[in-house]
Amino acid sequence: MKRVQWPLLGFCGAYVLGFVACLLLLGRPSPPEETLSMASVRPPAEDRYRDWLATQGVRNGRASADAVSYGNASAESEAAFLFARVNVACVVFARKGKKARAIEQTWGRGCNRLEFFAAAGSHLQASDLDVRLVEKPKSSWHLLCSVINQVWHSSGKELQWVIFLPEDLFVLPENLRLLVAPLDANTPYYLGHAMSLWNEDYNVAQAGYVLSKGALKLIVDRFNSSQACEDSGKHWKNEDFYLGKYLGEAGVSPEDTRDHRLRGRFHGFNLNQMLFSHKLSPLGSYWKRSIYPVDEGLNCCSDSSITFQGVEPDKVFQFHYLLYRVKRFAEKGGLGNLPAPTPLPGNEPWRVFLRDEQLWDRPGEDISADQYYRLSSKIASKLSVLHYKHL
Repeated sequence: MKRVQWPLLGFCGAYVLGFVACLLLLGRPSPPEETLSMASVRPPAEDRYRDWLATQGVRNGRASADAVSYGNASAESEAAFLFARVNVACVVFARKGKKARAIEQTWGRGCNRLEFFAAAGSHLQASDLDVRLVEKPKSSWHLLCSVINQVWHSSGKELQWVIFLPEDLFVLPENLRLLVAPLDANTPYYLGHAMSLWNEDYNVAQAGYVLSKGALKLIVDRFNSSQACEDSGKHWKNEDFYLGKYLGEAGVSPEDTRDHRLRGRFHGFNLNQMLFSHKLSPLGSYWKRSIYPVDEGLNCCSDSSITFQGVEPDKVFQFHYLLYRVKRFAEKGGLGNLPAPTPLPGNEPWRVFLRDEQLWDRPGEDISADQYYRLSSKIASKLSVLHYKHL
């Protein structure tokens, strides 16, 4: 009689139970929207921004693209207004010159200050563009900590907000200003896509993270030398975790950066992956570690999103063109559809041409289309003969 191997049977049973539990978990419907507490969102950023605008003595409103582009209407854009009042520095950790140059020529122009950093000895050559090199960092935290110190000491009084990001992110600095304009930059703020690991809350690097001047000062005061930076972190690809850990020890936690509809503003994946459901594994660490629920599909992303990850250089130019160059005419336009003015009305261009060619010596008489056609055909045939002889 054949014996049943109990250890093997137990393993198979546990496997089946685990598989069934996984199916139940994945098949569980999402909670209805009304059960999501709005209390988790502090006064909506949109309301804070509107109140801040009032303190500036201005109101925002819709301007006619037709009148601004083709008419005599003059209006300062909201983006230009915020650019002059909310200073955003963009710090990019570069690895390939092609991606860095794409940033420099597109969304990087929306930053008040754009800087590229790289570890000395990396594949990126300093001659490719203006890159500041960090000498022999021992870890990714050592690199980030050293860069924070360099940014702090090389910035003037205008320093307010700094976004740190890898080179494959597409950023909308204008939307970042919308979010931070009502906030006091001297207060420590830590913004991004919040995650949790080993009971430490941090903003993940692949979505980019933002530090206010107050938060930068906390890091610089604690780690004020390259040696201090080196001693406080080991290994690579965990600088975002260390940053969250040390800011948390100073009492600064990641902010809830979702909009009033609970949609994220900082995204660790590209638009294609976020907009279409089931393109990303629900068991991935991005979903499991995110502090706030992440949705897919049309409800994935805020209308005022700030970052998208995984964008190649050609897509950077494509997105920039669609966002910044293409104008959307919401109202019926008329000024831009008018025909271009012509200096010579009616048949006058015909007369000028024939007079210049000395083919018409009766300026007081009109010329018909048929006469003009015969004369122009004669000229064309002569030119063809001359061209043939020249060959």
